[in-house]
Amino acid sequence: MKKITFHSNAVCITLALFFTSTFSFPVELNASEEIEELRAMVLALKKEVEALKEQLASKEEKRDVVVDKPEEEAPTRAPLKIPAVAGVSSKFGLSIYGYFKLDSFYNTAQTSHQEIPFWVASDEDVSSGEFDMTAKETRLGINMAGPDVSGGNVSGKLEFDFFGKINTPGSVSGNHAFQLRTRHAYLNWDFGEWSILAGKTWEPYLITFPQTLNFGYNNFAGQLGLRKTQLRFTRKVGSDLEWVGAILEPVGGVHGADVDGDGQDDGTDSDFPVLSGKVVYKLPVTADKSATLGASFVYGKERFDIPVAGNSDTYDAWAVTGAVSVPLGDRMVWSTSAFLGANMDSYWGGIAQGVNHALGEEISGYGGWTELKLKATDKYTLNLGYSVDNPDNEDLWTGARSKNEILRINSFYEFSPSLILGLEFLDQKTSYKSRDAAKNKHFHTALIFKF
Repeated sequence: MKKITFHSNAVCITLALFFTSTFSFPVELNASEEIEELRAMVLALKKEVEALKEQLASKEEKRDVVVDKPEEEAPTRAPLKIPAVAGVSSKFGLSIYGYFKLDSFYNTAQTSHQEIPFWVASDEDVSSGEFDMTAKETRLGINMAGPDVSGGNVSGKLEFDFFGKINTPGSVSGNHAFQLRTRHAYLNWDFGEWSILAGKTWEPYLITFPQTLNFGYNNFAGQLGLRKTQLRFTRKVGSDLEWVGAILEPVGGVHGADVDGDGQDDGTDSDFPVLSGKVVYKLPVTADKSATLGASFVYGKERFDIPVAGNSDTYDAWAVTGAVSVPLGDRMVWSTSAFLGANMDSYWGGIAQGVNHALGEEISGYGGWTELKLKATDKYTLNLGYSVDNPDNEDLWTGARSKNEILRINSFYEFSPSLILGLEFLDQKTSYKSRDAAKNKHFHTALIFKF
């Protein structure tokens, strides 16, 4: 702001002229008295003007100074109401997905794992009915939409559930323990015709899955494979043909990883990774439907530094798989898969039996599954299926599991695309070498909410 400047002499003269022209004085006052009186008035006015100048200067200084209010004196404001938005964003963009799931089931006989009935316990063992409930399959995942790098798009996936610990007849500590478990953790670098995947996801020799509420996906009962860490290369030829080759972490894991007891995983000790690959072809059947034809293989090794039996201390672990899925009209699909191999316990085959330690030989066998899927209505789906895992009896010891069969029927009803009710019945039969077969009827219900 522009400051006002007062010139005292000019002000005094002006005021003097004003008063002399305005006020009249008595005639009897002589000239000297008039001059003294005017001088006194001028001096008084000068003092008042000086005082006004000081006041105005003080106000100008104060206007030029910014004073911060103490925080406690600042006016209070209501918190901002930010509306909820779908998805989560980051530097590259993230989205959350998953589902909540409640499973409840009843078995008429004791099974290998109460929450996942891979096989039925031998009738010669303690066997009785069992009921349980769990929410361990509740799942949380994050998809990442990444940047373009060197001509290819980078994306990623991270997914968890709570099945890190499950109970067995010998150890029930995992029965009600919700332990976080990594399902997927990988990045994918996609160049269109070529792509590179690095991390943990489904094993590359998998082609198709049965639709079941059983969290075990019929593993050890006709369905091979699960998830492992890998480096995978995929080549697409048009929209119909796909070639896949991969290097995976060594065989081993939770199914007898250290048979020789030397404190080292037998697959890691083999100094050899797992090699796997597949070819999948989509055969057009109608204008909007295609059949799937596929073949795959997996090969690895195990080494026993302390020979368990026999002359060999290195064992091959391999399998070949074929699969077909064919649409039958608008609402029906028939799918089937079969495998053949040896030492397949780490690939979820052989009913969790890989090597006969007494003979020092791999346990060979075959298996597979078939399923008919009917989409009865837009909301209701029905599945009928049969699966079997059949190790070679000549490779087995007395009391070993010689055959595992499941006859399955299930249905799914969609109250909405997000809320689904599932019902399933399994008729299980597990045969044992030189023992009676064991049977179980498994009743399963599930309520699923996807997000």
